[in-house]
Amino acid sequence: MQSIGNLTQHFVLRAQTSSLKSELVELSQEVATGQTSDKARFLSGDFNAIADLQHSLKRLESYRLVAAETKLSLDTADGALSTLHSFSSNLAEKLPLLSETGTNIAVNAIAAEGLQAFQGAVSALNSNTAGRSVFGGAQFDQPVLASSDDILAAVREQIEAAATPAEYIQSLDDWFSAPGGGFETVAYLGSDNFSEPVNVGDDVSVGFDLKADQSGIRKVLRDFAAIALVADPAFGFSEADKTQIFETMLPELADSRNTLIDMQAQLGVSQEYLETAIATNEAGRLATESAIADLLSVDPFETATRLENVSTQMEGIYLVTARLNQLSLMDYLS
Repeated sequence: MQSIGNLTQHFVLRAQTSSLKSELVELSQEVATGQTSDKARFLSGDFNAIADLQHSLKRLESYRLVAAETKLSLDTADGALSTLHSFSSNLAEKLPLLSETGTNIAVNAIAAEGLQAFQGAVSALNSNTAGRSVFGGAQFDQPVLASSDDILAAVREQIEAAATPAEYIQSLDDWFSAPGGGFETVAYLGSDNFSEPVNVGDDVSVGFDLKADQSGIRKVLRDFAAIALVADPAFGFSEADKTQIFETMLPELADSRNTLIDMQAQLGVSQEYLETAIATNEAGRLATESAIADLLSVDPFETATRLENVSTQMEGIYLVTARLNQLSLMDYLS
């Protein structure tokens, strides 16, 4: 049978083994990561410096998320303006062809393309990101414009009395441009105010100063509507009238495209400013993470030496334990 002394030695060795195993795991982790596994002990309970850095890291992460959402909104807006520009360019290419054909079929075909352009423009301006309308200003939880069908129905009702090409175009101008007119009361559903600038960095904010009720966008929609409705039998325009309207709209389309280019240039300034803020924040994040890592880094040579010492102690305990077990068996057999 084992003596009391042998039992005591077994318990002592078991406790030492457990302690050394825990230390071995911690040191192995530190050698692998280069970071302390016991922050409280390593920092002597002083977490002030690392807490400040972690707070900065959270702030930078918040900026990153806001900047990502803002970038998506700006990119979506840029894409919408490009869509409007593309529709306008396409119509500008088709209108001169009318003089070569002059047929009712050609007029109807161009009018159909005008309708597609109007519908596509309304859809583009109603773009949203993460459920937030892009061109609605401070009102971002609903579509910016009524449906294209509803808008065109209201336009038809307003301009049905137009008897000449000049009256037709003037009526469209009034509907889309006049304060308190049809566009403001029927078509536009957004806010009168721009959305507030958002913070994307320390003392850095980015605003979005484009809305679907701005004069340039209203004019683009007016151009498309003028071409889309010209073939409507309700107006009873002759082929010469329709051709005159198309000829009038050709320079108007060019003017609208220039306005869209100016809007995209304005948007590009915000995009560039945002990209700079994103790069600055990323550099700050990397620097902060590096500073945290430096605070928690361990000396690799010292840690490896401690790991080797613990491993040696473990081997020694295993040898002693094996020896005690052998002696205990011999005592039992004898």
